[in-house]
Amino acid sequence: MILDLTIADKIKQLHREGLRPSERLVNTITRAGAAAFTPLLELAIDVELLHEEAPECYAPIHALRLLGEVGSVEMIEPLTYVTSVVPETRDALIAELRERLATTEDKAFASYLAIALGNLGVKDAYAEIMALYRAGRIDQEIIPAGAVRQLLLTDGAKRLACAIHPLWERYDQHGPFPEEREA
Repeated sequence: MILDLTIADKIKQLHREGLRPSERLVNTITRAGAAAFTPLLELAIDVELLHEEAPECYAPIHALRLLGEVGSVEMIEPLTYVTSVVPETRDALIAELRERLATTEDKAFASYLAIALGNLGVKDAYAEIMALYRAGRIDQEIIPAGAVRQLLLTDGAKRLACAIHPLWERYDQHGPFPEEREA
């Protein structure tokens, strides 16, 4: 039980981590394995955080990525159930993502929201997302328009995690981070 409380506290730190969590924090969470699952899942489905200012708005994204690192595929079954079997929950999540995408001024965050919608296979968001690319409101360096187009127009459920890259390479390959570009 002490381990669970400690891990829950560590997962709460994701609210303050910005675009990329520290390697030390990620290692602590992933070493916890199954003990990290419940707090990570709760954070991953907290769509209200998408309306918060940075760095807190990135916490659900980190939690989703970490869910894939802490254990077996069976551990994320409740999340896939929520997004595929329970239409009203899936629809509410998609509505929140689309609303936040339409209103955010943060190009990096808009890029990650577009990726999330693509991974959920929201084909009817294609026109609005491509319009955001044309308006320059999505960072092409994080994800090019062609990649989002492919996500939106193919089966998104098969790509909830990037199987090509391990965790740190996913952060490196799927998004430049402003603090690194400034250095």
